[in-house]
Amino acid sequence: MTGHANQNDIEQLEHLQSRINRDPTEYSTLVKLGAMMFEPFHRPEESVHLLRKALELSPGNVDARFWLAKCLFHDFADYEEAKVVLEEALEIDPNRSDCLSLLASVMADLGSPLVERLNLLRMAVQISPDWVTPRQQLAQAYIEMMNLEEAEIEARTALSQLIAPTQLQDSLEEYYESVVTGKTSPIAAKELQNLLEHIQALKKHHLPEAAKKKSEGSADNGRL
Repeated sequence: MTGHANQNDIEQLEHLQSRINRDPTEYSTLVKLGAMMFEPFHRPEESVHLLRKALELSPGNVDARFWLAKCLFHDFADYEEAKVVLEEALEIDPNRSDCLSLLASVMADLGSPLVERLNLLRMAVQISPDWVTPRQQLAQAYIEMMNLEEAEIEARTALSQLIAPTQLQDSLEEYYESVVTGKTSPIAAKELQNLLEHIQALKKHHLPEAAKKKSEGSADNGRL
């Protein structure tokens, strides 16, 4: 199964596998191979196996923890272990905005308090202000708490920051970097545009209602 892999991906995969065959203890290659098995090849069992092996060889490797948590979250719905893995990663490097963003998603599915997720996303945005994903998540979190003004600000900022899709990557390093840094596509732009339209619709409905309730409350206080 090759998922969305293209010929360049297949060649990169073969190159990495040949390096591992020569030296099975090369943990950085195991991490890259594990990441590719997650995406674009979508072979989650192999991804988890490779990333766990990388962590055995390099227990402090944050990249391995990030990809392992991502695979556990998206492919196995193992939210509890994904949360533990990400918390371990952030103990090693608290400035990993990708881990903060992913942890916020994991905690949302675990039903964690909104305020905890907001704190994670605010930290992610502060660390990586030009990265679209945590801003989009932050906008969605603000919608949950009906803070529509802040939601619109974050969504508009994210939309303005979108990076045009890159050409086919010439090397695994470029491919790997593009995934980690969250370079985005027209699909993300459409999602953000839809999010903005949703916010506008909520504002039209919610703000007049809120103003009406506030006016009624003031009138009631005046009669007391």
